Amino acid sequence: MSTAPGPTPRLTFREFRLEDLDVLAAMYTDPETTQWLGDGTPRDRAATQREIERNLTLYASRGLGAWVVEGAGGVFLGHCGLQPLDDGSDIGLSYAVVPAHRGRGYALEAAAAVLDHGFGPLGLRRIAAVVQPSNGASVGVLKRLGLRFEREGMHYGKRVLVFATTREAHASGGGARGPVLSFRATAGGTTVQVRDAGLSELQREWRIAVDGADRGVLRAAWWDAPVVAIGAREVILAAGRSLVVVPIRAGAPRDFAVGEAVEDARETDEGWWLVHTTSLSLWNASTGATLRAVAFPPGGRWAGWGEEGPRCRLPDGSTAELPLTGSGSVS
Repeated sequence: MSTAPGPTPRLTFREFRLEDLDVLAAMYTDPETTQWLGDGTPRDRAATQREIERNLTLYASRGLGAWVVEGAGGVFLGHCGLQPLDDGSDIGLSYAVVPAHRGRGYALEAAAAVLDHGFGPLGLRRIAAVVQPSNGASVGVLKRLGLRFEREGMHYGKRVLVFATTREAHASGGGARGPVLSFRATAGGTTVQVRDAGLSELQREWRIAVDGADRGVLRAAWWDAPVVAIGAREVILAAGRSLVVVPIRAGAPRDFAVGEAVEDARETDEGWWLVHTTSLSLWNASTGATLRAVAFPPGGRWAGWGEEGPRCRLPDGSTAELPLTGSGSVS
């Protein structure tokens, strides 16, 4: 019988197998991934095989370990699990997502399921996590999971921050319940207030106010965080694939669905440019139609808006400008 947690809306878990060596070795030779794992050094195939064998032993002896995380169609996304820390002082939560699939909330979703599994079927009373101080993304994930900072310490030869939570704190609502975000944004004389309105099953709601007037609700999966962009004529709010357009001066909000999760947005005379994980799309707020699309180069990641336009960071570390004319991919 598998020791792995049950599935989530987007993810499935399974135990490591010896035939996972190739895909895991590819992840462990990537410095962008391994800099945050263990002592931070890439692992060769022999070390990767030892890691698989160690987890097979943990499954058999303790019912826990790191589990493979797969997406739709069995796509390998990374791993997440519970393992003793290097000094044996705690059971530690760990996770790793391959670079091509980051930025979509998979780490948060997987870790939430693993915490539920640890405090539920496994009967653990306390779970800790260690993170390097410079790893701001993971610090944010741990806080959203409900883990609290306890102290600085030394683990795996590095100075780290130690976070932890207990079964009682997790059961009382201190565990992963998605992004708890309430914030205010102001631009061009328009003020938008986004208030976290709570969670209903796997869906979170944010109440929207524009210039003090209630303008509706944005609803999305609990792992998605809201994005707000203020234009000259309207405000656009997005969380995952859910999107609401609020006219600034008149009219009721309009709800639309988009094909990919929205990470950023910017208004132009032609429409709104929506930033996705691997592409940009020019979107008409009146009709919801996509007018144009620009794909990132292979392995490219969003790098923000520059003076000349949107930018993409390439796998070699260089930055490329993304042309907003025409369609197709940028080379």
